[in-house]
Amino acid sequence: METGHQEILDLTTTWFGILSIIVFVVAYALVISEEFLHLRKSKAVMVAAGVIWALVAAAYALHGDTVTAAAAVRHNLLEYAELLLFLLAAMTYVNTLEERNVFNALRAWLVSSGYSLPSIFWITGLLLVVYGLFSDPAIYARSLGYNVNLYWGAILAVFGGVMLLLARLGARRGKTSARAAAGSGSPPKASSG
Repeated sequence: METGHQEILDLTTTWFGILSIIVFVVAYALVISEEFLHLRKSKAVMVAAGVIWALVAAAYALHGDTVTAAAAVRHNLLEYAELLLFLLAAMTYVNTLEERNVFNALRAWLVSSGYSLPSIFWITGLLLVVYGLFSDPAIYARSLGYNVNLYWGAILAVFGGVMLLLARLGARRGKTSARAAAGSGSPPKASSG
């Protein structure tokens, strides 16, 4: 396969590829057995990732290409750093909000206002649909151009609507059965004979 001037090697049938799969499986087995070995998942995964990248670099170096593997490592490291920084910022916000009891206050306000779980799904879905309709399409480049806010908002709104409908039907059925039980609660009439 050729991409520009760099050749992408097919390592699936070489000992580099087979050894990479073995390293991956061993690391995955260590992750699964973390409870018994008392070995942190991150250690096994990071060592395995380093070994696999070293195998890829060695395979490319044996073919005389010292650029492709280095470019791939830089690209993946940059992707990882972007994700790490995003998660760091997001978790900082979430922890700060939780530390200040914002979620507890929001929960108390929603419950005291009479919002049910189906109505929260429905409202959240509608908000996502509105955001999806008016947001910049450029933000959906990472989701392959799909407007995920619009689609998931519609799914949440429909789900919340169905839950609201089922809750109302259940409440009516409960009132009807309560009336029927109250109506038949009178003592039976004595038969004259």
